[in-house]
Amino acid sequence: MRFVRKAGLDVIGHMSDNDLYRQIDYIRKSIFNIRKKRDNDGGKNILKDFQEEFCYFFRELETREMRKKIHEEYLASIHKTLK
Repeated sequence: MRFVRKAGLDVIGHMSDNDLYRQIDYIRKSIFNIRKKRDNDGGKNILKDFQEEFCYFFRELETREMRKKIHEEYLASIHKTLK
């Protein structure tokens, strides 16, 4: 298992959607595997790091999805006014 890479917010913000989804999937699987190995005391710090990293990536995903939704609503309202 790799160690957590602590991506900066500027790096996360410039990732493609595919890279973002891939990273979230990797982190989610890593958290699952660490939790599965409960006897690993050193895993507690790594687990915390992965959970923290997951929050940053997931927040970016939420922001992108909300932005996309608002943009679609905006385009729909413009389309209605042009008819």
